[in-house]
Amino acid sequence: MELPPSIQTHLVQWFVRHHTVAYLLLDGQGQVDAWGGAVAAMGIGPLAAGQPASDQLPCLVGTLPLGEDALWLPLVKTPTGAVVDVHLFRIDPGYGILLVDRSTQARRLARLQQKANDLALTRGPSAR
Repeated sequence: MELPPSIQTHLVQWFVRHHTVAYLLLDGQGQVDAWGGAVAAMGIGPLAAGQPASDQLPCLVGTLPLGEDALWLPLVKTPTGAVVDVHLFRIDPGYGILLVDRSTQARRLARLQQKANDLALTRGPSAR
């Protein structure tokens, strides 16, 4: 779907206003060129320019070079316990990485899973 530029602008502004995001820009060899946003708050870093991204973000090991136009890694836990969605995509001349904080959603999902587990235990084996 092609969106008019004004809609794209609004969508990006809304998304950034309502989500904690960070980004990394990589060269064609997968080395970090630049980064910004809430990188430290997500438990990423410290980052070093000119170094392989996969050395700094272990979830990227084996993903580069990217075999498709984009790759989504949902609910990745960082070393500090934050949970992020990792969006890896091709840009000219390398790769872009968008990190979206999903910690709140991951905690909510864990609570729901625990409730389901508790319910299954209270029903016992005869209910299965």
